[in-house]
Amino acid sequence: MCIFILGVIPSDADFEKVSAVCQSQGFFFDVVKSKCSSKVESKVFGRLTRDDCDCDTWLGSEVQYDDPPSKDPRQKLIDKYRRKGWSESKIERAIAQEKSQLIKDTSNMKLEIQNWNLLFARLLQLCNFNCFGLLMHMYDDSIEQEEFDFNTIEIRQSQCGERVLLNLRRDTLYVFRA
Repeated sequence: MCIFILGVIPSDADFEKVSAVCQSQGFFFDVVKSKCSSKVESKVFGRLTRDDCDCDTWLGSEVQYDDPPSKDPRQKLIDKYRRKGWSESKIERAIAQEKSQLIKDTSNMKLEIQNWNLLFARLLQLCNFNCFGLLMHMYDDSIEQEEFDFNTIEIRQSQCGERVLLNLRRDTLYVFRA
């Protein structure tokens, strides 16, 4: 099971131009034949990243899909380290290191979100699209074989800030309009 992020563009788009715009932002557009593409008229679906999957994306990272944790995550770490027999000073250093890593992760998150926002703006502007779609799904099968239902939400690109991107939900086609 892996998350994949698909871009959705007009079927009459200039794919070379789309690919060039995507590459300029560190993305790419690789057309995929998805069974879900028949649910969206006159549109083409494509993978937007070169990674094996998109499970590590920050998009939608603030949406909780599982039951909330029963215990404070920091306390879970402390308990884990105590079970390993760590001293209190070693636990404190490990917690400080975790906090430092969280700050780095937050910096990476902001950079990724900025890149996605810039990609949307450039696709809308440079490719003369009136809209651009984004769809995330947790696939159990291949992108080409799996069929699933999804909702559609339209958002003006000017309203597409960090909060919106961090709260994107899976199985929802987000249509960003110029």
